[in-house]
Amino acid sequence: MAVMIRPDGSFSEVVLSSGPAVDKQVHDVVGGWFEVIGLSDGVYMVYDESGKRKHSPRNEQATSFARHVLPSGDYIAGVAFVVSRCELGV
Repeated sequence: MAVMIRPDGSFSEVVLSSGPAVDKQVHDVVGGWFEVIGLSDGVYMVYDESGKRKHSPRNEQATSFARHVLPSGDYIAGVAFVVSRCELGV
């Protein structure tokens, strides 16, 4: 089960589709093409790659989780998911 992190700091569990349908589902929820970054072995964060350009709100919780892999001063904007390798179909 994936965890959705909203910019307002709220969390919810989300069941992602399997196979190729997961790409469309994530695309629809984050609002665009998405970026995937590795947080730790088998755990990833997925977020809108254009969130900052679209002026989506800064997601402090997601940024905090990803701080160790983000460039200094960078942040996550908009909705983000924390997912396992299996959920991404990798």
